[in-house]
Amino acid sequence: MQPISLLLVDDEQAFTEPLALRLGKRGFVVQTAPDGATALRQVAEDHAIEVVVLDIAMPG
Repeated sequence: MQPISLLLVDDEQAFTEPLALRLGKRGFVVQTAPDGATALRQVAEDHAIEVVVLDIAMPG
């Protein structure tokens, strides 16, 4: 079974870094983005992303 690729989107690096490490240790392929524009660019460029975990209360 191939690992699930996911994208964590949050402006608080203190949240995304530890979560990315934990998920990575559990076999997920994890990318992070600090804002929506970066996340959209990453999804457009990397069609392997299967799941997006998004903070809905970001500035902007």
